[in-house]
Amino acid sequence: MPSPLAALSPLDGRYARTADPLRDHFSEQALIRYRLRIELAWLEALAAEKEIRELKPFSPGTKKAFVKLLKDFSERDAEHIKNIEAQTNHDVKALEYWLKAKLAKNAEVQRSLEFIHFAATSEDINNLAYALMFAESRDKAMLPRLDQLIAALRALAKKHAALPMLSRTHGQPASPTTLGKEMANFSQRLARARARIARVPVLGKMNGAVGNYNAHLAAYPGFGWERFCQRFVERLGLEFNPYTTQIEPHDWIAELLDAYAGCCATSPTSCRCRAGSATSRTRPRCATPGRPSAIRCSAMPPACAAWRGSRPTASASPPTSMRTGKCSAKRCSR
Repeated sequence: MPSPLAALSPLDGRYARTADPLRDHFSEQALIRYRLRIELAWLEALAAEKEIRELKPFSPGTKKAFVKLLKDFSERDAEHIKNIEAQTNHDVKALEYWLKAKLAKNAEVQRSLEFIHFAATSEDINNLAYALMFAESRDKAMLPRLDQLIAALRALAKKHAALPMLSRTHGQPASPTTLGKEMANFSQRLARARARIARVPVLGKMNGAVGNYNAHLAAYPGFGWERFCQRFVERLGLEFNPYTTQIEPHDWIAELLDAYAGCCATSPTSCRCRAGSATSRTRPRCATPGRPSAIRCSAMPPACAAWRGSRPTASASPPTSMRTGKCSAKRCSR
C-alpha cells in the first residue's frame, strides 16, 4: 500500500485506520467483487428460468463453484481485470472477459458463456453493485458503530444522571442541568437519526440500455421480463425500481447521504484535551502548550477555563464567570 504521504484524501492518509472497515465495501476491489456477484447471480437466474430454453439449470456443484469464485476473489484477480480494462477501456466489459475465461474451464458452464451479461447494460450491473455497497456497508459497518455510540451515550446518561453542570439559555448562564440529562439529549437525537438512516430504501433496476427491456424482448418477445427482473432485484435484498432511463436515478443515494449528514450534525462534538497538544487552525484550542490548566474547547460550556482546570472540591464555589459570564481570574484567557 502506498505511503500515507502519497494519499489524495485524508481517508487514505491520517484517517486510513478509522476507515478500514469500509474498504470491504467501497474500495475499487470491492466494487469489482460486487459486479462479479451481480454477473454470477444474473447468469444463474437466467439458467434457472424454464422459458429460456437455450440454458439449463446449473447443478449444485456449479453453484458451489460460483460461490467459491466470489469468495476467493483476490487483489490479484482485481489487478488482472484492471489490466484487461487498460485494453478495453471499459470496466464492466473487462470483468465480462475475465469471467468468461474463468468459467470456460467448467464443462457445464461452457454452453452458457454467451449468456454472461445477457441483455444487460453496464448500468444494470453498476447500479446494483452500488446499491449492495450502500446497503451492506450500512448494515454491517455504519449502523453497528452508531449503535455503539448510542449505547455509550445512554450509559453516560445513566451514570451521570445526578452530576450537576452549568446550563445556558440565550447564550447566558442559566438554571443548572445534569451531565446525564445532556447526554440523554444526544442519545435520543441520534436514535432518531439512526432510524432515519435505516429506513431509506435502497433501489435497483435491471431493465436494459434505456430502461424498456428492448434487448430482452427482442430475444424473448413473449416473456414477462419486468416481473422476472423484479424478482431478481428483490432476491438481492433491494427494492425494485420499475421506471428508469438507462440509469437508475440514484435519488435514494441522495436521501441516504442526507440522512448520514443529519446524523453527523446531531453527534456531540468530541474534544480531547491534553497538555502540549497542537492548536488546530479549524477549531478553537483544546490546550495551550505550557498552560495545561487553561482549557478552551468549543465542545464545553464557555465557563471559566481557570476554574475548570483547577479541579475544585465539592465545596468550592463557582467562579465569577459562572454567575456573570465574565472571568476575573488573572490566568484565565476569558
